[in-house]
Amino acid sequence: MVFSEGKNDQKIIRKFAKILGYNAVAAGNGITFFESGGFTSQDKIHNMTEGMKQTLSVPFEVCAVYDRDFFCDEQVNDSTRHLEEHLKFVHFHKRKEIENYLLNTEAIIKATERELYQRGKDFTESEKLEVCSIIKNEIETQKNKTLSQLLAKKNEYYKKSGKDPATISMQLLQEFENNWVNPEYQLEKIPGKEVLKSIREEISSRHGVTISDSKILDAYRKNSIPHDMVELVSRLNSFCLSK
Repeated sequence: MVFSEGKNDQKIIRKFAKILGYNAVAAGNGITFFESGGFTSQDKIHNMTEGMKQTLSVPFEVCAVYDRDFFCDEQVNDSTRHLEEHLKFVHFHKRKEIENYLLNTEAIIKATERELYQRGKDFTESEKLEVCSIIKNEIETQKNKTLSQLLAKKNEYYKKSGKDPATISMQLLQEFENNWVNPEYQLEKIPGKEVLKSIREEISSRHGVTISDSKILDAYRKNSIPHDMVELVSRLNSFCLSK
């Protein structure tokens, strides 16, 4: 039994599993996904798991996969320790949410090119560069919003600690500014669902094609899958095979 944020998360994880050759996870063999409802569902999952263990005579194990959202590392670590007391394993995405893993420029361009080809249209090098610019611009527009959300979540976590909020904010601001120049850091922190929606709208407006999650994933190269997603799918595969 694996709890994840929602049905779309399950589809994306299973698609990555297929690309990586983990057929058991891709097919859902030996693994059942349930919707958790997000970060605030931790106590619900614990209570549900304990209740089912008492009710059912058949032993079973439970895992949970969560979006990181804008929560600080300290809060994620606290939640992981708490949940690991009751579950087989717990995984928090390194990136903000599952849609962040679809923000692969190469895959988006390839998916766009395939859609245009099916309509008998060319996709010139200048148009490909234009899509690159769209992706970079949409990410950059999220900088201030992302920082404000990270600051809010960190200060909320330390609210009762007695630490000076100004000091906490200054430290995070410096860390954020130093790391923002790194594209990987941007992909970890931004609201991926919102950015992906804007990118789709721009591509649709300019080229008349719709780039779905499935089409982006179909264009994904195996060696481009982020390491933490590879690690998650590998752990889920071991979980399947251990049954």
